[in-house]
Amino acid sequence: MRCTLTPLFPEPHGATMSIGAGRVLMLNARPLLQQSWVCAPFAASAATAHEAPKSVDPFGEVDRRCMAGLVCLEWEDPMAVIAMTREMATLGKDVAAGLADRLGLTVVHHELVEQGIAERSGMPESEVHRFLEGEASLLERWKVDRKRLSRYTAQEILQLAVRGNVLIRGWGATYLLRSVPHVICIRICAPMDFRERVLMQRLGIKDRTLARQEIEGNDRAHNRTMQKLFAIDWTDPSLYALVFNTARIPVKACVEHIARLAEAPPFQATAQSRTALLDELILSRLRAGLEQRFAGIEAKISAGKVTLTGGCSDERMIVQAVRFVHTLEGVTGVTSEVKHISFQPSM
Repeated sequence: MRCTLTPLFPEPHGATMSIGAGRVLMLNARPLLQQSWVCAPFAASAATAHEAPKSVDPFGEVDRRCMAGLVCLEWEDPMAVIAMTREMATLGKDVAAGLADRLGLTVVHHELVEQGIAERSGMPESEVHRFLEGEASLLERWKVDRKRLSRYTAQEILQLAVRGNVLIRGWGATYLLRSVPHVICIRICAPMDFRERVLMQRLGIKDRTLARQEIEGNDRAHNRTMQKLFAIDWTDPSLYALVFNTARIPVKACVEHIARLAEAPPFQATAQSRTALLDELILSRLRAGLEQRFAGIEAKISAGKVTLTGGCSDERMIVQAVRFVHTLEGVTGVTSEVKHISFQPSM
């Protein structure tokens, strides 16, 4: 059997095609007009909802509801975003509260994130909570599609970040947002003896061993979840702009240092950094659709312009993939470099 790679030049209905280098399909999509898209729970009540395109449905009913929940925000809106670890008994909650007061940020609580993930995945919210907190039973862990849950978690975090003026604790936010220039990724940590004292005081107990067991169990569960969802070591200092040891640095000083960093020029949102963040969100949704419906086709994005690569033996699938990308909000252009793979019996 002989395998032949050939370029494909279909022209989807309503698209404009131009060919470069003899083998590239170009689609001119509608521009975004300097807008970003975020999930509805964070929108002002007067915001206008936009219906999701219905021509291609790679996500299913749950994700159509999420697409319909997107609302438009102007680029001029403030964009302060802080991602922080969520480690038990390190006083991170106090640091987050101080930053929220100082900078006027919304602290994203786990209920909101878990609700969004549950809506996307079609899982019960309680089941999502147990999995993300490392409390799921063996049967529940076996039933969960980890790759799919990872995608939904990433989409939820990215949409929150696009909204701006938020402080997100946990759920891999520091990992997911580490490459966005204006996002400050922070780890709040402390040595075990300090954490034991904090937890004992918080719970009103005197059993240090019990406090240590609770902290170690929480750390193991958190590490297990991050490994399953993103295959990362959350203790890696390279994931963070700053790491604070609250046993040495008081909460008030932590807040002051982070606030000053948030006000510094390198962490001010720019058109370029906003575009980078929106690209991450679009790519997350795009990959979810491609993995479900268009196996063998991959994507990359730059400033809203998507390039499809890979190979596929079904010409119609390539056309459908291009049309699907064209429907996604935020996409300003599509270039297909997907090769059509044809098989011929060898003589």
